[in-house]
Amino acid sequence: MAYIKYILFFVSLISYTDGTVTCGANEYLVRCSHPIVCQPSCTDPDRVPCPTVACIRGCECTQGYIRSTDETEDNPCIPISECQNQNKSTCAMNEVESECANPCQPSCGELKREPCPTFTCSKGCICADGFVRTTNDTSSACVIKDQCPQLELAGREAK
Repeated sequence: MAYIKYILFFVSLISYTDGTVTCGANEYLVRCSHPIVCQPSCTDPDRVPCPTVACIRGCECTQGYIRSTDETEDNPCIPISECQNQNKSTCAMNEVESECANPCQPSCGELKREPCPTFTCSKGCICADGFVRTTNDTSSACVIKDQCPQLELAGREAK
């Protein structure tokens, strides 16, 4: 039994000293940090942190600050008040804002496309009811499903 306690002690010591972590401005070091994509951000200020699978040292924003984006690179902690301009809807025509926008959305090529498995929900735009993406790219336009065959025909004629 004592042997197991020693092993657990050394494993916790190794996971705590697994490299040097330098936090940026308005951040503090956390022994068991959530990945940056799981931390609240201007894009999703009410994000529920991901379940922690492994204890990894990392940086989190200090009180009153939030991640500027959902990106993992160049993602500083900024004052929450600076997010106001970033929270405006950027959805295009025939799109609606969703609290949990899945990157795998139905499209003309895959009308019955299944949602991708994801670990986190992020706010984003999805096609309004009755509309689908023209391609599998989430930045493609949303069109009425009935327009899909006409889009494919127009694409073939252009070649």
